[in-house]
Amino acid sequence: MSHTTFSKLFYSLLLIWGIWLITPQISTARHRCPKPPPIKFSLFSIQAFVASSVASTIATGRTFNTSGCDRGHPSDSFYRPKGAIYLQKLLEQVVEESSQGQGKHLDALASLAGCSSAAFPLFSQTLQKHYNVLFTPFSHLSLKNQADRIWDKLENIVTHDASLHAVCPMAS
Repeated sequence: MSHTTFSKLFYSLLLIWGIWLITPQISTARHRCPKPPPIKFSLFSIQAFVASSVASTIATGRTFNTSGCDRGHPSDSFYRPKGAIYLQKLLEQVVEESSQGQGKHLDALASLAGCSSAAFPLFSQTLQKHYNVLFTPFSHLSLKNQADRIWDKLENIVTHDASLHAVCPMAS
């Protein structure tokens, strides 16, 4: 191998290694929670900037609990149905609108239940009809557990109502 060929090979490998170093390495586990990239120290100062900006983006998603992840692993809300999380945050409004049989919070809950927009009125009327069953006082339970119980009861009601189940598959 001549000196020129060796130099070209060496510089090509050095270039590939340099590109690998400045490319953020985000790993994703089975649960699809991104982990912050490892910070690699190299001759390229841009690597620290790229790694910190990617890590900041991941941290922001975690802060607002939009990713369902916590430190690269599923948080408590990752496997919970989105409807139960919604109920936990806006239970008071949902209870009030359920007694009336209509409202924007019920429409949002219907959407989280997988209902088509045409089925929102039927969904709201069903909540009003089963108000006493759904919203039995659970004062001894935490708000999270209350929301989970209400979501489970709602899922049971929708599943056993053939006309509603056809338009609201209760996507978790």
